[in-house]
Amino acid sequence: CHWKVRVWDQDGETAESAPAFWEMGLLQQADWQAQWIGYTTNATAKSPFEGARWIWFPEGNPAASAPKGERFFRRVMDLPADVGIQRATLTLTVDDQFTLYVNGAEAGKSSGQTDAWKEMKTFDLKPRLRAGRNVIAVKAFNNASAAGLLAKLEVECGPGPQTTLVSDK
Repeated sequence: CHWKVRVWDQDGETAESAPAFWEMGLLQQADWQAQWIGYTTNATAKSPFEGARWIWFPEGNPAASAPKGERFFRRVMDLPADVGIQRATLTLTVDDQFTLYVNGAEAGKSSGQTDAWKEMKTFDLKPRLRAGRNVIAVKAFNNASAAGLLAKLEVECGPGPQTTLVSDK
């Protein structure tokens, strides 16, 4: 299909775009067979949540509906005392809203909007983590709809391997 756009202003002046086109296909109903394969802006790019799973409390069917209210999640991790933290990044989203705490102090929150899960947040936790025991906690709020928490923490201590923690069972 070929098309172009012509616009007029209040004085009758016109402007016209260059011709453009698009292609069509699958015009018969029987041709419309597909299977969802996902979306990424780059086929070779890794998801920032790779390896993580959506989690929630086992009440109802959180994928479809969960009771309204706050739920609390926490994860304890130990970091070695003999190496420095080079980088510590937490990527987090919650359906609907969240407040993040690291070692008892607030470290960030979602925008406050309903469906804030559509907005992935990334937090630099390097200044908040320490050698030894660390507690990552999330206060999540659900508006009586589908509910879930998805998180991935990557910590690089040098020299040494990267530590990765993900939301899981």
